[in-house]
Amino acid sequence: MLLNGKSLGRKSMPVNGHLEWSVPYEPGTLEARGYRGGKLVKTERVETAGAPSRVVLSPDRTSISADGEDVSVVTVSVVDANGRVVPNASNDVQFSIDGGTILGLGNGDPSSHEKDKFVANVSTTPLTGWVVKPVMKADDSAALASEWPDAKSVDVSGRASGLAENTFAAYRASVDVTKEMLKNKLTLSIGQVDDFGWVYVNGKKVGETTDWDTAYAFDIRPFVHEGSNKVVVVVQNNGGPGGLGGGVAVRYSQSAEAWHRSVFHGLAQIIVQGGTKPGEIKLRASSPRLESAEATVHATKAEYRGISEAGKS
Repeated sequence: MLLNGKSLGRKSMPVNGHLEWSVPYEPGTLEARGYRGGKLVKTERVETAGAPSRVVLSPDRTSISADGEDVSVVTVSVVDANGRVVPNASNDVQFSIDGGTILGLGNGDPSSHEKDKFVANVSTTPLTGWVVKPVMKADDSAALASEWPDAKSVDVSGRASGLAENTFAAYRASVDVTKEMLKNKLTLSIGQVDDFGWVYVNGKKVGETTDWDTAYAFDIRPFVHEGSNKVVVVVQNNGGPGGLGGGVAVRYSQSAEAWHRSVFHGLAQIIVQGGTKPGEIKLRASSPRLESAEATVHATKAEYRGISEAGKS
């Protein structure tokens, strides 16, 4: 064993054993040499690393099958100016990808509580404060009037009821839409309309319902704006209990947090997957005050070999 070229002594390796030296810390190079029959057969060297300088991405495979299933495991390293992994580095590294998908990441730290996967969250806002009033037909202009002086409060969270047979009624509520909600898809979910329904948002028809025992969902993103929005459901009851029920809510996606992970002892891993079309998968990594990195994995068309009749046994 040598520390900065100075010998720390030789030891014989016992069978199925190990060797160890007590080495006082000193910056520089620590080198282990193995001999067999007096001949040098193995050398391992570690060097004191400098300050973190850049991120390095090292795919275990630079070519995968474009079958929608194959993956490449990419090692993430934080290295110094000389390319040495910095063992005490814990930098947070951000990732982006084109042409493929990130399946997950990790750093091997048993005490880490960081996320292994980042996905969009779906939030639900129930619509409350419903009012109802009778109308004469499905396209009655009174249903979309700005003023409803004869409306009554109604609870639509339970099973649809309260609407007499062979009559129409219009139900109305408001939903506040934020700028954040407008960034993604907005869906109006209706639990039950018994028997038939016509759904309007801000006076625009967004869809119809035809099955009293089915929940419906409508994309209302094109019909809403930031602030208060009016939702009207006109219901026709042909027989038995009828009306609007089952609860009504707006569901919207919140964008996923950007992929990122802190390195542990200067290292982390990320798994990338290709699609079903051949092409390049480009993975990028960046961290404040460090030089960024990019790695390319090629997704190639999968080749399948058939078994000839002659080869069958």
